[in-house]
Amino acid sequence: YTTDRWNAFGGQASMAYPGYGDGGISGTGRADQVVNYRVTVAKIVELGAQVQFANSQNDAYGDGYGASVQVTVLPGLKLGGAYTQMEMTDQAVEELTGVAGDAKYSILGANYSSDILDVGVVWATQKNGDARYIFEPGVQDPEQIPVFFDGSGVEIYLRGKIGRWGLIGGYIDYDPETDDTFLDPDFRTRYLIIGADWQITDGTGFYTEFRIDDSVGGEGQEGSSVGVFGLKYKFSWKTSHRP
Repeated sequence: YTTDRWNAFGGQASMAYPGYGDGGISGTGRADQVVNYRVTVAKIVELGAQVQFANSQNDAYGDGYGASVQVTVLPGLKLGGAYTQMEMTDQAVEELTGVAGDAKYSILGANYSSDILDVGVVWATQKNGDARYIFEPGVQDPEQIPVFFDGSGVEIYLRGKIGRWGLIGGYIDYDPETDDTFLDPDFRTRYLIIGADWQITDGTGFYTEFRIDDSVGGEGQEGSSVGVFGLKYKFSWKTSHRP
């Protein structure tokens, strides 16, 4: 409900999808092998808890757990926060570059929504929870290795609504800590998002988004600005669980 609502870009500073993944193993994005429990108190406070079980196909991550709280402060205004921690195995600490302990993710967010405006802001931070693959320096015939690092980021989402039209804006700023790593000292993810969409029906619409990039890759590569055009269609199946 905060910022991960763009059509094509975003989500890179909120720790939702670390390490080129979808957040499944880390428990932050599309978490897998988890048990969730959610409860709403007085229609104002929403509490959540999560337990994630070790993946037999991955030698780096063990069990994990997380918790969240969200509060409706005023009509249309919601504040929230969450914390997730994943156990890094002894093998991961010994063999993976940059890993110094368990992976820890924290996030604070706010969202305001009205008939004409949606605004989302998040601040997130992580330790040992993200990685980039780079060619190992100083080695003949180098192979790509994962380099883990700490970092923090900010995302801002804006959408103005005029009937079925929407004007979209955003800002992504992810600042990794590169000291004592193989990563380029200027490594960062930073870009603006501008775009628009048109809802033809409740489930169908066109959109366009442009990313104006000022990023630097883990090995010093300059980021690329890019634009996309697309068509989206939403659908769902509803199944009754009544006997």
